[in-house]
Amino acid sequence: MAEVVITQQKKARYAENLFPYESTLNVPVTLTTTGGGANGVAEVVGTLVPIFNRLNSLRVIFTDTGVLVFNIGSALSFTAPSDGNYILSCEIFVPADYDTSTIIGKITSAVNIAENDFDFTTDNDSFVFGAWNTFTQIIPLNAGDLFETWFKTQSDTVGARIYFGGLNIVLDDRQLGLPPIYREPYNVISNSATLNFGSIGANDYADLTIALVGAKVGDAVQLGTPALTTDKYFFTSFVSATDVVTVRCINYDGGAVDPASGTFNVKIAR
Repeated sequence: MAEVVITQQKKARYAENLFPYESTLNVPVTLTTTGGGANGVAEVVGTLVPIFNRLNSLRVIFTDTGVLVFNIGSALSFTAPSDGNYILSCEIFVPADYDTSTIIGKITSAVNIAENDFDFTTDNDSFVFGAWNTFTQIIPLNAGDLFETWFKTQSDTVGARIYFGGLNIVLDDRQLGLPPIYREPYNVISNSATLNFGSIGANDYADLTIALVGAKVGDAVQLGTPALTTDKYFFTSFVSATDVVTVRCINYDGGAVDPASGTFNVKIAR
C-alpha cells in the first residue's frame, strides 16, 4: 500500500468517480458516530461554510482531545470493477483561525474486512490552513473487492474544526499516478412497474405512469420494455412531473391494439 501524500497537482483527465452519488453529500446520508462521541460533533454542512466544488461537506467540531469515529454508511463504499491500482483522494480544509492546532486522523477503509489507514495531519509541511488540501493514496484492489470507508480524527484544541469534501476513488487504468480533477459520481435513479395499457384505439395513444423519486422535468429517460407482440405500436417515455415518469404507448395502426401487460423499467443517469 502506497503512503498517503498531500498534493496540489491533479491530472486534467476524466476518470469515473466510483463512489456512490451519495458521497457528494448533496443528498441525505446516514451519519453515525461509532466511537468517542464526547470528543466531537460530526455533521453535513452546506452553503454557509467552505465548500469544495459547490458540494456540501462533512464538518467536525472538536469538544475534547480524544478520538472521534464516525461513518456515512454505504455512501463511501463500492465494489471494484476490475483488478488494478485505485487512487483514493479526499479534500481537507481547516480554517486559518486554527493554524496553531494539530489535527490528525485516519480515513480507514476495509477491503474485504482487512483494514487500511489513510493517515492525514495538519502538521504536514505542505498543509495550507484556510485552503482545501488534497490528500491521496494509491490502493491495489482486485475485481469484486468490497471497499468500505469511515473516519477517525482528533485535535489538541477544543473548538477546532475540520471539513472533509471531494471524496473520490478512481481506477488508475491510464497510469495517472495523481488524482484527476474531481467529478461527481453518476447519479442513477431507477424503478420498474407492471403496466397494462388495455385497448388503444386506431391512431391513438395511452399514458400510464411510474413513480421515480428524484426525476425532474427535462431529464432524459432510458426505457426498458417487454418484447413487442406486433409492429403496430411502440413505447416512449418522459418525465411528466417531479418524481413521475410517463410511459406512452402509441398505436399507429388503423385498428385497435391491446398490448399485453408487462414489466417496464425506467432509469435516469446524470
